[in-house]
This record gives sequence, structure tokens and C-alpha cells, in this order.
Amino acid sequence: MSELLFKVVDLDGKAICYFETEVEAEKFIHDLDSVDEFRIEEVNPEKKIDELRRDLYEHCDKTETSRKGIEYLVNYYIHSLGWTEEAALIYAIGLFHNDTIRQIKLFGKDGEEI
Repeated sequence: MSELLFKVVDLDGKAICYFETEVEAEKFIHDLDSVDEFRIEEVNPEKKIDELRRDLYEHCDKTETSRKGIEYLVNYYIHSLGWTEEAALIYAIGLFHNDTIRQIKLFGKDGEEI
């Protein structure tokens, strides 16, 4: 995964997505037709992992998703698939944004819809 140097944040300053270039971030905002609702910020490389983990935990708390379960998933990406911590955290956050986590939570252990 390439280095993600820019992030799109909402009016509260919460990161929505990360991008390699400012142009990609601008296109994302433009495609959403929400120029007034988001802004682009440069990512501070020294704070990136902490910021990503905080963002991930906020998604967990907001959706009542187990932090322990998400940490297990992140660790799987890192230790079994050989991903970087940054890539694993970004991917896990994306699972909240693309509705995958909600869909997974709709099914019980037996595979039946709850």
C-alpha cells in the first residue's frame, strides 16, 4: 500500500477517508457533491497510527462493535497476511464505511439473520 498523505475530514474534524494525493481527495469530495461539508488535511506521519486507531475505536463505540473483535481482525491482517499496521487499520475502518460490519452483525453464529 502506498503512503496515504491526505485525509478528508468532516466539519467536526473526524477523518472520513485517506488518499495518496490531494487531487484524489478533492475528487472524492467533489463526487460526493459535499464541498461545504468536508475539507482536506495533510496527515501527520508521526500521529497517523494513533489517529487511525482512535478513529477505528470511535466507529466501534458508535456501532456497538466489539473492540476486541476488531483488534483480532486487525492483528490477523498484520500477522497472517503481512500487512502494515497502517494498512490493516485503514482497511478495518473501511469495513465500517462500506457497511460490511453492519451486514456481518445482522447474522448470528448459526448464519441466520438476527
